Amino acid sequence: LTVILLIDYSESMLEELPVVKEAARQFAKTLLRQQDRIAVVGFNQRSFWMTGYTNNFEAAAASVDRVKPIGETHLYDPVIEMLFALQKQPGRRALVLLTDGVDQGSKFTLDNVVHYARYAGVPIYPIIKNRRLTTLMRFGVGRLESRRLGQIARDTGASYFIIQKERELPAVYAHIAEELRQQYQIAFYSDVSTADQWHSLSVDDRGGHQLRIPRGYFP
Repeated sequence: LTVILLIDYSESMLEELPVVKEAARQFAKTLLRQQDRIAVVGFNQRSFWMTGYTNNFEAAAASVDRVKPIGETHLYDPVIEMLFALQKQPGRRALVLLTDGVDQGSKFTLDNVVHYARYAGVPIYPIIKNRRLTTLMRFGVGRLESRRLGQIARDTGASYFIIQKERELPAVYAHIAEELRQQYQIAFYSDVSTADQWHSLSVDDRGGHQLRIPRGYFP
């Protein structure tokens, strides 16, 4: 299993860092086995690798303190960049994204993220920590973006979270770690003449369990 923990380092995230650090440590400690790897990547107007792929959960946690949050949230560009990086990794992969808001100036659009998320075949776990956004959504503001981010998670077989306070983060990370520990990788061959487009996918369980799976694939 290879996981990138992508963390928003825009200016408004400054107060959250102590909680993020401890949550990241517990997440990595719960998640990692000997053969697994995690990388911590930060972003604001650009992305920056704070660790390479490592099995050391203490190193992953310590890296969170190395950068002072500053600048705006360019959300879509680093998501696509990390999906491209994870595509190169063998085995199971996942992108866990923590951000406090909506995109403020990426070159890529949300439509680009939707398409590439499907194409990459990497589960994306968005965690949106934004009390104001949660309030505004009651009046319809930001609801479309929120729904589409949730759709990206469902399309890729992952979960989606909106939280109001940083103290909710450890429980969310624990939930994601448990999900990833229970995942399996299934491989199959599709028809070579199949068009290079999004195809719906369904997997049923004879035991009656509710499965969280990618909703489609590109051949």
